[in-house]
Amino acid sequence: MTDLSLDSSALHTFALSPEQQACLLGRDPSRPDAGSHRLRIAVNASKGSATFAAALQRYAAGQPVLGTRWLQVPGFLGWRQTCPNQGDAVRWVELDATAPALTLEEGEVLAVSWRALSQDRCEVEFVAAALALDPPSLERLAADVLASVEGRTPVSSDVDYEQYVQWRQDMAADEDAAQGRAYWQHAEVDPARGTALHLGVRGSSATPQASRLDAQLAVPLSTLGAAQAVTEALGQPLDFVVQGLWWVLLGRLSGQQAFVCGWLHDCRSDYDHFEDTLGVFEKVLPLRVELDPAALFAQWSQQAEGRLADHLGWQEYCPIQSPTSTAPLRAGFAFEHARLAPEQVLAYPSRPAFELLLRARVWGGTLHLAIEASGAVYSVASLEGLLEQLRTLLHTLPVDGAVALADLDPVGTTERQRLLALAPDETAAAGEWLPQRLARHAQQTPQAIALSDGQQSLDYAALHQAVTHRAGWLQGQGVGVGQCVAIASERSLQAVLHIFAVLSVGAYYLPLEPSWPAERRHDLLSRAAPALVLCDPGSSSAQGPWPSASLVQAGSEEPLPFQPPQLTDQHLAYLLFTSGSTGVPKGVLVEHGALRNYAQAASEALGLAPGMRLALTSPLSVDLGHTLLFGAMQVGAELVIATEADLAEGAAFGRFLARERPDVAKFVPSHFAALLDNGLAPLPGTLIFGGEATPRRLVEQLREQAPSLRLFNHYGPTETTVGVLYHPVRTDAPDHDERVPLSRVLAGNRVYLLDERLRLVPTNALGELYIGGAQLCRGYLDQVDDDRFIDDPFHPGQRLYRSGDLGRYRAEGGLQLVGRRDDQVKLRGQRIELGEIEAALLTLPSVEQAVARLWAPSEGMASLIAYVVLAQGQTDDALQPLLAALAERLPEALCPTRLLAVPSLPRLANGKIDRHALPDPGQLLRRTPARAPQNELQACLRDAMADLLGCAPATLGVDDDFFEAGGHSLLVIKLVARLRTLFKLEVPPGLVFDHPDAARLAAALGELADPARLEKIARLRRELDSLSDEERANLRAQALAAKGLAAH
Repeated sequence: MTDLSLDSSALHTFALSPEQQACLLGRDPSRPDAGSHRLRIAVNASKGSATFAAALQRYAAGQPVLGTRWLQVPGFLGWRQTCPNQGDAVRWVELDATAPALTLEEGEVLAVSWRALSQDRCEVEFVAAALALDPPSLERLAADVLASVEGRTPVSSDVDYEQYVQWRQDMAADEDAAQGRAYWQHAEVDPARGTALHLGVRGSSATPQASRLDAQLAVPLSTLGAAQAVTEALGQPLDFVVQGLWWVLLGRLSGQQAFVCGWLHDCRSDYDHFEDTLGVFEKVLPLRVELDPAALFAQWSQQAEGRLADHLGWQEYCPIQSPTSTAPLRAGFAFEHARLAPEQVLAYPSRPAFELLLRARVWGGTLHLAIEASGAVYSVASLEGLLEQLRTLLHTLPVDGAVALADLDPVGTTERQRLLALAPDETAAAGEWLPQRLARHAQQTPQAIALSDGQQSLDYAALHQAVTHRAGWLQGQGVGVGQCVAIASERSLQAVLHIFAVLSVGAYYLPLEPSWPAERRHDLLSRAAPALVLCDPGSSSAQGPWPSASLVQAGSEEPLPFQPPQLTDQHLAYLLFTSGSTGVPKGVLVEHGALRNYAQAASEALGLAPGMRLALTSPLSVDLGHTLLFGAMQVGAELVIATEADLAEGAAFGRFLARERPDVAKFVPSHFAALLDNGLAPLPGTLIFGGEATPRRLVEQLREQAPSLRLFNHYGPTETTVGVLYHPVRTDAPDHDERVPLSRVLAGNRVYLLDERLRLVPTNALGELYIGGAQLCRGYLDQVDDDRFIDDPFHPGQRLYRSGDLGRYRAEGGLQLVGRRDDQVKLRGQRIELGEIEAALLTLPSVEQAVARLWAPSEGMASLIAYVVLAQGQTDDALQPLLAALAERLPEALCPTRLLAVPSLPRLANGKIDRHALPDPGQLLRRTPARAPQNELQACLRDAMADLLGCAPATLGVDDDFFEAGGHSLLVIKLVARLRTLFKLEVPPGLVFDHPDAARLAAALGELADPARLEKIARLRRELDSLSDEERANLRAQALAAKGLAAH
């Protein structure tokens, strides 16, 4: 492209056009290289390659732009260009089927290749320098050469590109220039300052390669009567209507009413005298799109047309926008004047200007729509879905355009059927209730192991006998159908026996954690009014006016006859309390029919089978563990109960896995990730994650460790009986979703993503998740009506549960959850209403205002924190006593790890707290200088703690309490695993609880091992951490060489 042998002083040169200058933005300023454009077409082979080559050379001889050279001339800034020889930079190549792709050589403007596809069909590829020809010019060139080959005379231009450049220079200096520049300054279209379009489809199953993807759709104009009627009624060209609907669609999918995007415009259509000139004419005109949902499309379209017309009128003064670097614009539109028939074109030149670009053109009575996009951001399925939605808008647009933008529904018949596939019209699964399943297994496989806890095991015959014994005892205590029995116990074999005994007598159970504050237990018992409270021996959990007994007592007394009741689907099975937004926990009442459907449907979906060993690892007070607790009884598998000690830290969990060899386990992902930190024994063959979003990095870690692992992502609110959605996660192949999706619905359930008007949201738009079907709970304790349950608009007479979870339908199928519409969060499997924490804080006399939030540092684990405005006269010294007082009111899972005192809470104009404007916790946590480490061991421990907390080491002092800084039990597991690996030392988790800062923990470790040895290891660790990646690689290579392993 550059020819340094040219004598610039003897040549006639001219400047680059603004469009050419835009092509060079962001590129190497030392080279006039803007990349290239490629066009591939199919031609009839009968004329032969020689005929085509000759026609190309004749055409090139009359096109000065094809001889362009770029050079730097003394006295001028930047690159200039000259056209000394017309068409001498054109290369013709004939390739075979195995030849590599054509490339431009140095100094070439155009290279053309001929490749046989079949006996009568050939492919011709044109590769042009982007600084010489834009894609429309390349298509025009190909069409003209093809016309010449076919004996037709191509249209020639009377003006060349140099004249266009000169005309643009004159425009830049005329009397309208200042007004033109002012227009763009006030147009609110600066991509750097405008609101970029944020589409939920971005990143959904995209490929990691930065390739360009495309999808195409042909729409006969004869089927667009309404759209064409609108164009006639409004006096607008069809491309303006198509462009308007495109922006409406993207606004609907993004949920944004204002955003900046780009219009890729070929200005030759505006200048008759340049209409057939080759060169670079395409430019990006930035647009600010504003969508008023209540505005009629006809009204809005006319306003948009006026803005587009103004843009065209001042386009010559638009600031340069690089066609290859408009990331803030993200989405674009281009209407192309077709020169080649669609069937002739094998591949159009791509426009990397946008992540997402809609190209529209009309040919032969058909509107051809094509979307091209970045393969690193979009998937082909998502592009095809966008085209289908746009076609729906074109087909359903009223002839007069008198429809509100909010009423334009892009969900067509095909898409609607696909979305409703997640809401199959099927009844609940028929089958036996769980007590009946237990009796059947005891009869059919009496010697199969049913229940074990590491100390003892029961086969199904013994299990059925033990449950029947306890059921008879319960009936002897006056417990019967429809009554509540509270079970205040940790996860244990005895607790499980009594759960099944309660279900067997037709009563329902309420699980309580002994570790909960006494005040909370008393409040829940008062509301549930149980007929009996069962608790561990010596426990004070049952203090109150309720009859109580120990779990041991219930199983040790003489057996009484048991009379099985007549169960129905409507009998209650259990009562679970979940966090409530009003500050009062909600009691969720789940019936036997819902539990039966879940146990049967989940067992089938997750592949649970007789003879498997299923690990119970969750507290009984949350329904996370119900999947395997009731799944084992459903299929006749063995339930293996893990103790609290088995789950205390990674090494203990590894021993549990090695000892028990469970086939299936279910965990909250963050808990499992903490246990996985230590490097485990062989994993179970099946893992189920639930309770919170499954991070992609954990899936990748499991893929490396156990490629054959069966992994499931499972979701469901307590109100819908454990879970309704699941997704088999492939661990044997990469999956590029940023979030693990949910692709399948358990039998008997229906799920919908709906908007505020209870309409199905289009694929990739944000909607709220509604759930219906056989697993809906009866409702809430003491609440007859609740706005969480609504009439099902798709099944009159039935109910839907409004989950509050937000999600998007995926083009690839299923859906993806992205957050909450209220102030509810999920932390380590616990559903937490921030309002409950705030309500508890406001009961404390020292607190005037409070707001809680989930804090997730970039490198640390999420935790709860709360901001408080203290009463007058109170200081930061009051914060620790407040935390202690809070711990007496709330269970541990709901207690913030830190309280942060602030002078006031930021508020919105409507008076509500602005949660997005709350100060950065990291800045508030360090108000006094941190005491520096006194030795290498303290520094090493301080660094490890800071890394887990997600803060800079310098901000954490060696005397700062790990837990006050945001640490919790899962981080202790991770910390202990690191210390054990580093120091080859058995470090019990209790050591960290008893010595929660780096200084005291270093002293405690010094009592377990030689302090000098620990100091040496810590120094080496810190030296290694300070090395760069390259230095570490060199050190590793040296170590391998020293061991004689370098060859490996």
